[in-house]
Amino acid sequence: MKHEFTKTRIAMAVTAALGATLAATAPVANAGKPGGTYVTGDFHNHTTCSDGSISMQKLVSKATNGEDVPWGLDWFVQAGHGGNGNRNCTLVEDESLATPAYPVVFASDGTTLLGPNTTWQRSNPAVQPKGTVSGSAPNQNMWRWQAVQEFQYPLIEYLAAYHNKPLFLGIESVAAGHEHTSMSVITGQMPGSIYGATLPTTAGYTPLGNADALAMWQYCFDRGNSDLSRGNTTATSGVGNNWDCSVPGSLNQLDPSWNEAAKKLNPTGTTGIGDRGHNKTVEAMKWIAQFHGDASYYVPAHLERAGPFNPNGNNGFNIEHLRNFNNAAPRVAFGMETQPGHGASDNRGEYAKSLSDCDEVVRRNPYHWGALSGYGMIYLQLDQPARALEYFEKALAVNPNLSRVEDTIEELKALVIQRRKDSI
Repeated sequence: MKHEFTKTRIAMAVTAALGATLAATAPVANAGKPGGTYVTGDFHNHTTCSDGSISMQKLVSKATNGEDVPWGLDWFVQAGHGGNGNRNCTLVEDESLATPAYPVVFASDGTTLLGPNTTWQRSNPAVQPKGTVSGSAPNQNMWRWQAVQEFQYPLIEYLAAYHNKPLFLGIESVAAGHEHTSMSVITGQMPGSIYGATLPTTAGYTPLGNADALAMWQYCFDRGNSDLSRGNTTATSGVGNNWDCSVPGSLNQLDPSWNEAAKKLNPTGTTGIGDRGHNKTVEAMKWIAQFHGDASYYVPAHLERAGPFNPNGNNGFNIEHLRNFNNAAPRVAFGMETQPGHGASDNRGEYAKSLSDCDEVVRRNPYHWGALSGYGMIYLQLDQPARALEYFEKALAVNPNLSRVEDTIEELKALVIQRRKDSI
C-alpha cells in the first residue's frame, strides 16, 4: 500500500522525526481520538560523501522504492557524518540510477565511468574544496558545509521532485563533547513549488530551495568541522558565506573557546575538552531554538557506544547532558536513538542484544507497539518469519494504523504457509 501526502514538507519532516523517536505508551484503541496514518522513514544513513559505500541516488532508491527493501519508506532524510570527506556521492553507479539532470558521468577519456567513490577533484568537471582545506590534491577533503550547500541539497531537492517523495537533507553530527547525533535544520529546504515544477531534460539542476541554515549549523557547531574560514572560499578570502556563529545572549567572544577569526567556538586541548565541548553543543541548541526552533530536530545516536561522558574526551552522553539539550531547545532535542543493533555495540546487527532491549521495554509497557514491531524486524533479519509474524500481529493489534505492518503480515502469512508445505 502506497500513501500520497500533501506537500507541506517542513511540517511533515518535523512530525516524522517526532514519530520516529517518540514511543507509543498505551493502546491506540484507548487514546480517545481518531487514529492517523503511521508513516515510516529514516534519518540516519550514509553515502560516500562521508563513510558510506553508495551514491545518494542509490540510497534514496533502496530506501523508498519498495523493491530493494520490502517496506518502502514514506519519507527519508539523507544524512552523513559531519566533518569532511573527499568522495563525490552525487555520481551514480550505473545507468539504472541515472536521471536527466544527473546522468552517468565519464572521465575525459569518454569511457571511464566516474562513480560515487570518485574524489571531488577527480570528478568531471573537477570540484575544488573550499575553506581551510586538508589533504593533498587530487584527494583533498571537502567540508560537509560545502557539500551540503552546493552539491547534496540540489540533488536531494531534485530527487524529491523527481520521485514525488518527502526527502530532506540532514547530518549525523559529530557532537562536541560527545559522540554522534542525528539532526537537521529544515529551514529553506523543499519549498512546495518544487512539486509539479517542470524538471530539466538535460544535465544540471538549479534548486528552488536551499540548505544554507543546515550548512551554517554544520560549520558553526559540528566537532568534526575544524574549518576556520567562516564558510568562505579560503580562510582569508572573505569571499563566500562570512558566517558568524554568535548566539544572542551568550558569552560568544568572551568565552575562552571563541576563535575570533573563525567567528565560532573552537575548543582545543585535552584537559576539560569534554566539558567545553558539551558547552558548545548546548550553544548549538540555543542557536537552533532562537533561529530555527520550529524547523529542526536533534536526536543523539547510539548513546552508550562510546561509554559514559568523559570531561577530558569526546565520549558518550549522560542523562544530565540530554536534559541540558532539552532545556535549551525543548522543541528540538526531544528524544534519542536506540536499536536495532543495540546502541552500546561497536558492531551493527547484534540482534540478540536488541531482543534483550525489546524484552525490557515490553516488560515495562506491554503495549509498546514500537518494541513489538522491533521484534518483528529483528526476526525478519534472523530469517524467522513465523516469529516475525507473531510480533507484527501483536503490534497491529495495539496500533491498527500500521498499514505497512498490515501488508507485511499478509506477505509473511504466505511465506510461512509455503515453508510449511516445503517441509512436508
